[in-house]
Amino acid sequence: MRLIDADALVKEAERLYGEWNKAMAGAEGTRQINKVYKMQELSKAVAEVARNMTTYVPSPCETHWIPCSERLPEMHEENDYTGRYEESNLVLICDASELHPQVHVGRCVKIEDRTWWRTREWKVLDKVVAWMPLPQTYKEKNEDDE
Repeated sequence: MRLIDADALVKEAERLYGEWNKAMAGAEGTRQINKVYKMQELSKAVAEVARNMTTYVPSPCETHWIPCSERLPEMHEENDYTGRYEESNLVLICDASELHPQVHVGRCVKIEDRTWWRTREWKVLDKVVAWMPLPQTYKEKNEDDE
């Protein structure tokens, strides 16, 4: 599978559509106009396909760092004595607040419009730049499994 940036594809299709509109305005003859029109229709179709594509979510064995600016982990609702809040499952967190970036196991927490990260030990991290799903746990292979 080849990952593509569907947003960039839509943008390029829209740019080409504009270029073909300019070409249509300067086109002479029915044959040339039909060719430009077909290209416009193709451009619209490509943009529509890209807009409707499902978002690729890597499987747990395809883990990679995801910038926090790109997206946050999937959240689920929780309740405790302080009220309702949302939190993610445990993930790997890259925190850049120290001299050297450090990796922690923790989760993302949201209460109303506030979002923060904390480790398993409840240490709050203030400069998280990326996160990654935890890998699957190790399982020994039995001779019978092969």
